[in-house]
Amino acid sequence: MLKTMRNVGFIKVMMWVVAVCFVGLIVLEWGADIGGRRAGGANVGEVNGRAISYQEFDRLLKQAYQQRKDQGGGEPDFGALVQETWERLVAETLLEEEIQKRGIVVSDAEIDYVNRRQPMEFVQNQETFQTGGKFDPAKYNQFLDNPATYSNPQAAQFVRAVEGTIERFLRTQRLQERIASAVKVTDAEARQAYIDQKEQVKVEYAAVEAGSIPDTEVPVSDAEIGAYYEAHKKDFEQGDAVRCDFVAFDKRPTAEDEKAVEAEVRRLLERVRAGADFAQLAQEHSDDPGSAANGGDLGLFGRGRMVPAFEQAAFALQPGQVSEPIRTQFGWHILKVEERKTENGEEQVRARHILRKIEKSREALDRMRDQAEAFLEQARKRGFAAAASAAGLQAHDTGFFSKGAFSPGLGNRTAGLVDFFLHRSEGEVSSLFENEQGFFVYALKDRRKAGVRALDEVRQGVTARIQREKKVAVASRRMEPVAAAARSGANLRDAARTQGATFDTTGLFARQGFLPRVGSQNEFFGAAFLLTSPGQVSDVATTDRAAYVIRLVERRPAEEKGFASEKDAIKSSLANQKRSQAFAAWFEDLKKRADVVDNRYMFFSEY
Repeated sequence: MLKTMRNVGFIKVMMWVVAVCFVGLIVLEWGADIGGRRAGGANVGEVNGRAISYQEFDRLLKQAYQQRKDQGGGEPDFGALVQETWERLVAETLLEEEIQKRGIVVSDAEIDYVNRRQPMEFVQNQETFQTGGKFDPAKYNQFLDNPATYSNPQAAQFVRAVEGTIERFLRTQRLQERIASAVKVTDAEARQAYIDQKEQVKVEYAAVEAGSIPDTEVPVSDAEIGAYYEAHKKDFEQGDAVRCDFVAFDKRPTAEDEKAVEAEVRRLLERVRAGADFAQLAQEHSDDPGSAANGGDLGLFGRGRMVPAFEQAAFALQPGQVSEPIRTQFGWHILKVEERKTENGEEQVRARHILRKIEKSREALDRMRDQAEAFLEQARKRGFAAAASAAGLQAHDTGFFSKGAFSPGLGNRTAGLVDFFLHRSEGEVSSLFENEQGFFVYALKDRRKAGVRALDEVRQGVTARIQREKKVAVASRRMEPVAAAARSGANLRDAARTQGATFDTTGLFARQGFLPRVGSQNEFFGAAFLLTSPGQVSDVATTDRAAYVIRLVERRPAEEKGFASEKDAIKSSLANQKRSQAFAAWFEDLKKRADVVDNRYMFFSEY
């Protein structure tokens, strides 16, 4: 067992299921409800008959929320946290069932071993257990060995929480071992993985991209659309779906908002020129989260590191000078150069800046929220259409969409709305949704059961698919003369020019590499690695984006002597991958067979 516990690669698999939100385990009380709506005595859901109460779900949701807040980066995405918490609870419940069924237990000695030898990151980050800013195992062991620790309620609870988390982790790990015990990696598999990583080729290629072919060259008939639809009906299956009307209150900044931000930046510039401290103003007013706390300090940077307008202004100033307002895609800036120097032949500048993003003011957003809430109230009283007409708002039709599918306003965060409306009557009005784009209110227009979407709904997508296939075929035909000419000894660049194809030369790349304008691990890579001798030319290779003719420039085989030294590490890595895949496949099957009741729509509108 101890040998398995030392296998760091394996123990990380599924660690998230049992080690998330540790901070929440040691918090005794929480504040008010952070989101959602109460639904009487209903449970948030059930997993194989095990009820998930609102109180349990809310407690774990608050833990996740607080942990994300502590990590920084602004207000957490509440809808994402609802989804993550649900998935976590379902996973933990199913895994615990299996662990109980199989009688899996771990000893106190095993828990203590991991706690002392591989302490959790949260433990290592506690200043109490650090010396000189680094985790000190001796201090932690002293804490664990001290009898006073267990007479202190808070310290004792800390230890119990840590050990409980480790116990769940080890039991889950033991389950993984049983599920994936049959996984083996042969020397042949390891050798092929080594070759895939190390063997490299350099090629030149000609290409005709499908996107370069105009639609007029690939007309699509109604008969072709109908035939494609019939042959690919499975592609157009959709789950239970709803259709809505919605109104939007757009948050995107207007020209007036742009002028207001520019005017604000100019006022800040006047204050700087009047003697105000630039760094202090940056701390108070800059919207750049990476530099504001440091007084807008960007450190030293050379050319090519910043966007062009910003770079041009920075390198035109001398130390102590302040720029005029600068407009970039990030907003309006003013910058102050602190230092110029040349290091290793490269000119560098150290500067501070104040960034003001172009967005609506807080007052404008508050007014917009009030308007949206007032509309929602009227829509529930008078009906959605009447309220929209009275407010002079245009209602839009979403078309049918299912859980997780795209809908205007919500993007793909649609499961909560769909679940809610599937249990409501036509005309029902949603709660108020908000994201970076705006505020949105929806009204149920229609519902339908899962099935194949009608051709009229998917016609545009079917047409685009057929056009793409036809364009690739056209591109392939254009490349045939290029391949023939290159095989006859013609220069590939010249042959490409005769067909209006592009030409490029790659650097060395491996089978698992990535090439701009080509992609990764597609037919291009397969064709390139079939070439064995410099000068050899491929057949036409097609991907979903282009047709290519490839000529081998250089081939570097994997060094045999390197395989011997890396074989064990490669086999270990492959084994971990296979175990992960085996366990993931087993777990997906377990979820499919589980009896899961999801009532989140009764409590939360967004997930």
